[in-house]
Amino acid sequence: MSEARAAILQRLRAEKWSSPHHPQRQPQLNDGPRPKLADDLMAHFQTKLKGNVISFDTVADNAGIVHSVVEFLQSHKLPLQLCLVTHPMLSTLPWPDEIDAQQRPINNTDMNTLSVATAAIAETGSVVMISSHETPTEANFLPDNFICIVQKETLLAHMEDVWDLLRQQHDTPPAVVNIISGPSRTADVEQTIQLGAHGPRRMHVIIKE
Repeated sequence: MSEARAAILQRLRAEKWSSPHHPQRQPQLNDGPRPKLADDLMAHFQTKLKGNVISFDTVADNAGIVHSVVEFLQSHKLPLQLCLVTHPMLSTLPWPDEIDAQQRPINNTDMNTLSVATAAIAETGSVVMISSHETPTEANFLPDNFICIVQKETLLAHMEDVWDLLRQQHDTPPAVVNIISGPSRTADVEQTIQLGAHGPRRMHVIIKE
């Protein structure tokens, strides 16, 4: 690597959300118009999930998470094998003996993955995934079936709220932020929607209250 390239990368790693050299990155921005949502954000979020072809369950505890995952796999006649990201929430889940659940890096033969969202957006029915050691980006896109846990307290009203949350949680911006609104799809062939074109063909969200 050249010295100039190394210097550029080092400067980027040190960047803050707000920098005197980059005034457009100032954390306080003027709010633009935002659509008015119903008072019940969770109901709005669930309606949007349905519209995005995302199945979902609402659960109360870790046992509920396991039940939802098992039911999803069985209902689609999928292998009872699951790759878990290394998020600490997943390390103590009570998996039954028939489920082969492994907390490890994902590989290209994994059909099913379970990850944890940083947040969710009621306005669009989306989940927000950041790239980190605990929630690697490949877990969102490599498998055929992407299962994601959303904690109820992380549900946000609008997309703009995501950036406020990330500024509160991180001194520097995450390297990658993915806002996912359903399975991969394309209509390139005869304008007919096909799921799973460039990523997961199924997406299941587990809302933990």
